[in-house]
This record gives sequence, structure tokens and C-alpha cells, in this order.
Amino acid sequence: MAKGIRYDSNNSGGYWWLTDDHWCALEKDGWIVDWEKNERDYFATGAFLPDVSLRVAIARWEDVTGLDASEEGCYCCGQPHNFYEDVQR
Repeated sequence: MAKGIRYDSNNSGGYWWLTDDHWCALEKDGWIVDWEKNERDYFATGAFLPDVSLRVAIARWEDVTGLDASEEGCYCCGQPHNFYEDVQR
């Protein structure tokens, strides 16, 4: 088990904020991306970066994606980007 930071994506405001290119870039940066399969396609729902602090993970995520981790999203759906300490099993 590895300790690290988990990122969860939220469909806030009616759309997903990360593209497949973002997810692939996160994988290249060492994030372990959670790919799910529906009837036709794969899509990502979150990612885990082992052995880093929350501050480092957010900085790396922003650098790789070019997005702002503190975006507010919409008032009914909540924040689009959530980061928290977790353990990868």
C-alpha cells in the first residue's frame, strides 16, 4: 500500500473539466489514472499520485493540466476538482 494524494473529478457545471489528453498527461507524470469502461469507451474518473504531499500533488496537477485546482464550478454541483490524502491498495 502506498500513501499519496487522490484526485477526483466532478462533473460540475454540466461537463467534465479534464479531457483524455489531460488524463494521459497525468499518467506520463506518474499519476495512476482510474480508467473505467462503459459500453463503448474508456473514460477516467480520478487519479492517485503516490509518495507526495497535498501541496506538491496540486502543483504538479496544475502544471501538467494547465488548469486551476481551485476552480469553483457551479453552486449546485460543487467543486470540479477534489484532492485528498489516501492509500492506494
